[in-house]
Amino acid sequence: MVGIVVGDGICGGMEEMEGRIPEEVERRIPEEARGILQRLASSWCDVADSMALEVVPLKGALTNEVYQVNWPTCATAAGKRPHTVLVRIYGEGVDVFFDREEEIRTFECLSRHGQGPLLLGRFPNGRVEEFIHARTLSAVDLRDPEISGLIASKLREFHDLDMPGHRNVLLWGRLRCWLKVAKSFYPAEEIEEFCLDALEEEIITLENELSEEDQRIGFCHNDLQYGNIMIDEETRVVTIIDYEYASFNPVAYDLANHFCEMAADYHSKTPHILDYSKYPDHEERQRFVKLYLGSSGEKPGDTEVENLLMNIEKYALASHLLWGLWGIISEHVNKIDFDYMEYARQRFQQYWLKKSATLHPGVEEKEKERVEVQYYEPKPGDLVVGVVVSGNENRLDVNVGADMLGTMLTKEVLPLYEAELPYLLCDRDKDAAEYTVPGKMGILKDEEALSGGKVAGRPVVEVGTILFAEVLGRTLSGRPLLSTRRMFRRVAWHRVRQIMQLNEPIEVKIFEWNTGGLLTRIEGLRAFLPKAELMNRIKNFTDLKDNVSRRMYVCIIRIDEATNDLIISEREAWDMMNLKEGTLLEGTVCKILPFGAQIRIGATNRSGLLHISNITRARVSSVSDVLKVDEKVKVLVVKSMFPDKISLSIADLESEPGLFLSDREKVFSEAEEMAQKYRRKLPVISASHKFETPPTADLLPFDDEARLYANWKWFKFEQHTEVNDGDNIISEC
Repeated sequence: MVGIVVGDGICGGMEEMEGRIPEEVERRIPEEARGILQRLASSWCDVADSMALEVVPLKGALTNEVYQVNWPTCATAAGKRPHTVLVRIYGEGVDVFFDREEEIRTFECLSRHGQGPLLLGRFPNGRVEEFIHARTLSAVDLRDPEISGLIASKLREFHDLDMPGHRNVLLWGRLRCWLKVAKSFYPAEEIEEFCLDALEEEIITLENELSEEDQRIGFCHNDLQYGNIMIDEETRVVTIIDYEYASFNPVAYDLANHFCEMAADYHSKTPHILDYSKYPDHEERQRFVKLYLGSSGEKPGDTEVENLLMNIEKYALASHLLWGLWGIISEHVNKIDFDYMEYARQRFQQYWLKKSATLHPGVEEKEKERVEVQYYEPKPGDLVVGVVVSGNENRLDVNVGADMLGTMLTKEVLPLYEAELPYLLCDRDKDAAEYTVPGKMGILKDEEALSGGKVAGRPVVEVGTILFAEVLGRTLSGRPLLSTRRMFRRVAWHRVRQIMQLNEPIEVKIFEWNTGGLLTRIEGLRAFLPKAELMNRIKNFTDLKDNVSRRMYVCIIRIDEATNDLIISEREAWDMMNLKEGTLLEGTVCKILPFGAQIRIGATNRSGLLHISNITRARVSSVSDVLKVDEKVKVLVVKSMFPDKISLSIADLESEPGLFLSDREKVFSEAEEMAQKYRRKLPVISASHKFETPPTADLLPFDDEARLYANWKWFKFEQHTEVNDGDNIISEC
């Protein structure tokens, strides 16, 4: 059985890496660790060769490198397990979070209490541990009633451990320490952007609210996510592992942190995304707390259960702040492929969303009864309309009808991409007038500012400007975070879906290439044209590069907004434009077949079949008697019996049967006239059959602002005009 061990921080359990283990992996084990491993193996009498170790890297940790080390035993062939240990090599940059020496002391003490793996040896940058033959839990396991009950009982046992040291609460000191570290990584303007200065007051508020004398203090794990819990499938024994953050704290905080972790799945395609719809409901939390309290043998009273549940919800706020700060710090000290900043934003957003209702339950409901709805409550994904009330070159303050102003960073104001900027810049003194016409946009450049010199800050958008935007979430201070760029992007995806539904070729300009194909933009979105979808054959990278700046017609063939995939095809557009029944084409005979000829169309890499029956309306016994390879011909596109096949005809261009055999020049000179006659005979296809009604889900209701913009009813727009009455200017609304 392969043991599943756990990583550090928020990352979940680790699994054995797939594939053959490269030789360099074994060399990753430091010499000092090798000495420990050899001494351990030498003490086991059934190890065949203490030097013959097998090193298996385990994946899943965010900060440490973890390896499973095996030694075959003399009895391995008879079915006995090999001797196995775990080697943990510490990562860099985590000293800001915890004291490694203190963690080792905790590890050794817990081992003596029969908790977790044994410490088998230490070396300068890591340690050797006992390997636990058990399974690490998954995100789904936390919702399993049986497993959840086992965790509740185990956590109560963990909290009751008689650990050395003062039973002082570490939470508030750790929060202040991490806040100080987070602020040290950012310049003043970014501290303002993330509102880190506001968090000290929030920590004070929480500490005052939660510092009750009668609350229970225990030895807490403080990071009880699913990856730090293991279960033996046979005995159903649960083991809690990894104690980097363990300390004395209120047990309600440890329970709250565990509940918060139920929103995470660190082994998904987006491990940083939290789903708070998975946060346990009141019934699930109540069941866990009853099992936790009842595991001591006494049945808990209803008052005790409800008081603990209330404190858990309050301590969940502290958990959001702590791990939000962890994300901000980790962005600077960790190099793992994990979106720490987005994780931090989600934790802070949850704090601001839950704070008022959790600390002051019932107040909001009373306020709603006392006064009518006065403010709009922004939610991520809402489209809103707002008015700029102040700002500078870094950010705008936008009134969206909420109980506080929204924030829009200047980079989120315009739906521009970098390549557009050179074409939009205009000089203030020379050519600004060129852009002051309806339908044209420009960005005023300031030579003094562009030179890098210090200039007075000024708003990018004038006060009073109406902006339409999307709510991205909340800033750390709780302000709605807005983006005009994101809204334009949403509209752009809507537009490209409409273009695809219309099923008509569009003209684009190629602006970039890579080894897989060409790149362009449609409605500002990056579109990819695979080289297999080009009309011309691509023999080398030069052929691809030569397409840059070329204009061509394309069709959209695939859209996936979730993965930002917008795939286009020149072949599809060419087929649509050139392969309609009745289209006259020029081509070259490229292959003679027993039943016809393959005709290459123009200078493209497309070809169609000229069947022997479609060469002429006279009898032809052999195709090679009338056509030769490389011969130039004119052909008519006719209806094919096989989908996706191009069927061609010369016979339909003959003004009389057999003319191609006696005078092919006349056939080709009359080809356009005969093609027109052919097209006139085709049935008329009603336009109503051409397009399907787009799905309702793809429509943006631009005709109904009250439905499109979530805060529309909080705004009243009036038209303001000025009438010139002689010498007087009269304003009218």
